[in-house]
Amino acid sequence: MQGKKKQKKCIEFDFRGKNLEFIQPIGAGAYGAVCEAKLLTGKGNRKVAVKKFSDVNRDPRFTQRVLREVEIMGILDFPQIVKSHGVFQNEQEKGDLYLAMDLSEID
Repeated sequence: MQGKKKQKKCIEFDFRGKNLEFIQPIGAGAYGAVCEAKLLTGKGNRKVAVKKFSDVNRDPRFTQRVLREVEIMGILDFPQIVKSHGVFQNEQEKGDLYLAMDLSEID
């Protein structure tokens, strides 16, 4: 008897109107999904991680946790902590929030 393979849920990342280009998915967790993207700037391109928080307003506690994470990342400035490169929403996905940050090595 063969076991069924668990299918990964594909999360859509919509960067329309933003200076980001999708590269590949990285992973997903309890609070959202993360992908690798290219940040397109006038100074050149830089690889970043973009975390998508889906349906941020589904629960007041979840909203509070997401906003706390975004706020703390904007404040922290330490070499071993990834830096935030901005937060944005897509016009078509009103309940979703995206957080762009440094792309770090994983093990």
